[in-house]
Amino acid sequence: MLLVIVVLVGGAIWLVTTVFGKVTEHQESRAQTPQPLYEPVECTAAMLESSLGLKGGVVGAPTVFTLTLRNTSMDNPCFIDVGRAHVNVKITSGSADIAETAGCADVPESKILLLDRGMSATTEITWPGRVSPGTCASTGSFAQAGGYRAEASAQDGKLLLGDITFEMKPVGSRSQQLGAAPRVPGEKVASGEEAGGESSTGEGTTGGAAGGEGATEGEAPAGEDAAGNGTAGDGTAGEGAAGEGAAGEGAANPENSVGAGTENGAEEAGNG
Repeated sequence: MLLVIVVLVGGAIWLVTTVFGKVTEHQESRAQTPQPLYEPVECTAAMLESSLGLKGGVVGAPTVFTLTLRNTSMDNPCFIDVGRAHVNVKITSGSADIAETAGCADVPESKILLLDRGMSATTEITWPGRVSPGTCASTGSFAQAGGYRAEASAQDGKLLLGDITFEMKPVGSRSQQLGAAPRVPGEKVASGEEAGGESSTGEGTTGGAAGGEGATEGEAPAGEDAAGNGTAGDGTAGEGAAGEGAAGEGAANPENSVGAGTENGAEEAGNG
């Protein structure tokens, strides 16, 4: 009987010890094993899509480059420093170096972006618009009208984040807003490939269309130009759809407007 009790007690002690040991081992294993998912990590080229755009592009005024980064990873959020100590936008014109934003005092030295899985964020990098090869100056000569290229990079120029070709417009021109298609950092593209999406030519066409609408509705005072604006407005009202076409042409080419207005005015004088 005593032997049976001893065996039972010994078995119970062994069972408790074994179970407790397994639980402790499992807890220690969980504590030592890192949880890789959903913890922020430093962004890598494989995780990012990026694009470079701009706002401005007019001689005599600053140009703001917009760098958009997207975390394509579905496993981890990631962070990246886009301050001037880490990301640089280099501006060139042909073979001439114009400026580099890594030297711009207005750009923060450090700026951390935290991108959740599938999330995008945009940061702005301002170039004063002045010529200062290899650095960034707030004084000196402004870059002149013409063609330019901007390239954003990290890791001392080893990681290309985006580039865009653009045209600096003359003083007094309308501000531009250009964007580029996103791509994987480091992927090279032909120069100028990304700049055609939202050109200033399209904005000019829109402005011309707006001018045509103004002439159609007769918003311009008739007394300003009796041969052109006022008479063209009368012709538009009389001719319906055809008159709208004449007014639109008149906005783009004053000679057409004068011709159309004179002809319609002559008809009205004859009818009278």
